[in-house]
Amino acid sequence: MRPTNAISGTVILDAFEEVVKCREARLHVPRWYSEFPGVSRAARRCTEMVDWVNELRAWLNKSGVAHIELDDQLTTDRFIALASALGNPQPETSPEVARFVDDGVVLNLSPTLEWSSDRAYEPFSWSAVRLHSEGSARPSAQQPKYIMLHCVEPGSPTTGDQTILVSMADVHERLTDELVGILSAVRLGRGDDAPPLVEPSSPVFSFRDFGGDEIRWTCSQTGVSPGQVVQSIVDLAIAMYTAPCFGVHWARHALVVIDNHRFFHGRTRGVGVHRHLRRIRVGQRTDSPGGNSSSSRSEER
Repeated sequence: MRPTNAISGTVILDAFEEVVKCREARLHVPRWYSEFPGVSRAARRCTEMVDWVNELRAWLNKSGVAHIELDDQLTTDRFIALASALGNPQPETSPEVARFVDDGVVLNLSPTLEWSSDRAYEPFSWSAVRLHSEGSARPSAQQPKYIMLHCVEPGSPTTGDQTILVSMADVHERLTDELVGILSAVRLGRGDDAPPLVEPSSPVFSFRDFGGDEIRWTCSQTGVSPGQVVQSIVDLAIAMYTAPCFGVHWARHALVVIDNHRFFHGRTRGVGVHRHLRRIRVGQRTDSPGGNSSSSRSEER
C-alpha cells in the first residue's frame, strides 16, 4: 500500500528543453564511443562454453560487463543454456515483439523498419533507443539481472547504431544527496509494487527515458512539492545523458553480457544499418513463485 500522505503527478520528459538537448547530443550526433575501460575481454570457443562460464560470472562480478569474442555463432540451444547458467531466461511475452522471438526467450534485434516513433518498435528500426534500465517498471525481483547480446551481423561504425552503456555509479555521483533522497521515494507508473527510481542504499536505478510519453509518478517523501519531484526526475535524465558514455564494438559472433543493475544501456541512431543482435534477458534465480515472470506491457521492456 502507498502511504496516505503520498503525492502524485505526471511528467513528460520531452517538455524539458535541456533533457532533449542532452539526449540529442548523446544519441543523434554522429560519434563512435570508446569501449568501457573496465570491460573484461577474452576470446573463447563455443564448444568449450562449460569451461569458461565460471570465468564469465567472475568478470561480471568484477566489472559488470563482459565481452567475449567467440569462434562461431552460438546455436539457439547453446545461447539459452548459457543464459540458464547465469540465471533464469525471461520470456518475451509482449505481443508487439512476438514475430521477432525464437524459442520464447531469444529476441532478434535487426532493422525491419527504417524509422519508428513507436517506442515498441524502435529496437527494430534505425531509430535511436533512449537510455534505460531493462524492465524498469517491474518490481525489483522481476527485473533482469543481465542482458545477454550475441552478434550475428555487426553492421559498420560508419552507420551509427552503436550499443552504448552508462554506469549507474557515474550517474549517482552527479546527483546531490537531496536529489537521491527524493528519487529514492519516487515510483513511476500505477502499480503499488513499482520500484523506487533509485535504491536508497546503493546506486541501482530503475529508470527509462520515456521521451514524449506522459508518465505518472508517486512520491512518499514528506515535505516535498510536486515541482521538486518533477525537477528531480528531469535532473536524473540529464545526469544519465551527461555522465561518461561508452560503446560496444561489435564483431561477428561476439557475446556481450551487461549487468542491468550497474549500467543503463541504449543505442545511437543508425542510417542504412543491417546489424543483427540476439538478446536474452536473464533474471536472478529465486525460490519465490513467479519471481522472474515477464510482463506483456511494452512500457516495461
